[in-house]
Amino acid sequence: MVIRARSWGMICSSSILAIITLTIALPSFISALVNLPGDRVYKRIVYGEVVSGSDIMVLDKARRLGLSWRNSSNGWNHRANGYLRRANLKVDSARMNDLKKAKEFAINSIKRSPSNSYAWSRLMLANYRLEGRTEDVRRALMASINMANYLPRLFYIRAKFGMRIWPLLSQLDRKVVFQQIRMGFKVDKKQIISLTGHPVDLGIIRAAMSIDLKSIIAFEDSYEFYVTRHLKK
Repeated sequence: MVIRARSWGMICSSSILAIITLTIALPSFISALVNLPGDRVYKRIVYGEVVSGSDIMVLDKARRLGLSWRNSSNGWNHRANGYLRRANLKVDSARMNDLKKAKEFAINSIKRSPSNSYAWSRLMLANYRLEGRTEDVRRALMASINMANYLPRLFYIRAKFGMRIWPLLSQLDRKVVFQQIRMGFKVDKKQIISLTGHPVDLGIIRAAMSIDLKSIIAFEDSYEFYVTRHLKK
C-alpha cells in the first residue's frame, strides 16, 4: 500500500509538472507560430531587400498577434522597425503618425528589455525624424552604443547620426562615435566613405581614423579609390 501510495504521488507530481511546463511553453509556441508570416518579411528587411507597405503590414499583424501571446522586446522592436520603414513611403501627417507609432513601439521594447540596443537605435531614428537634433536623440544613440558596443549592423547608422548631432555630443560621446566609425570602416569601407559628402563630415571621419598612421593611410587610400575612381565617373 505504501509503495502504491508513493507511485500515485509520483504520477501526480509528474502530471502537475507536465501541466506547468505546458502552460509556460504554450504561449511561446503559439507566438512563434503566428509570427511565421512576419518572419519572412523581417528576414527580407534584415538582408536589405525592398519591402512594400503591404509587406510591412503583414509583419506588423504577425508581431501584434505574437505579442498577444508573448510580450517580447523583439516583437515590439520589429513593429517599430516596420513603422519606421513605412514612414519612408508616406508624406505629411500620415508619415508623422507612423513615426509616432514607431517611437511608441521602440519605447515598449525598451521597457521589456532596457539592454535591447536595436530598440534604442529605433528610438533614436524616430526621435530624429520627429524632432530633429535633440537631447533625446543623443541619449538614445549613446544608450544603443553602451548596451552593445560591437554590432556590425549598427555601425553605419550610429556613425551617420552621431555625425548629424555632432554639436550635441560631449568629448566622451565623440570618442565613442569615433570608435563606431573605425569599427564600421573595418567592416564596410564603402558605407563609411559614403558619409563623407560634406567637408565637415569628412573632417570628422578623418579625425576618427587618425588614431594611428596605419589607420589614416588605409582610410585615405580607400577614400581616393571610392571617390575619385567611382563617384566621379
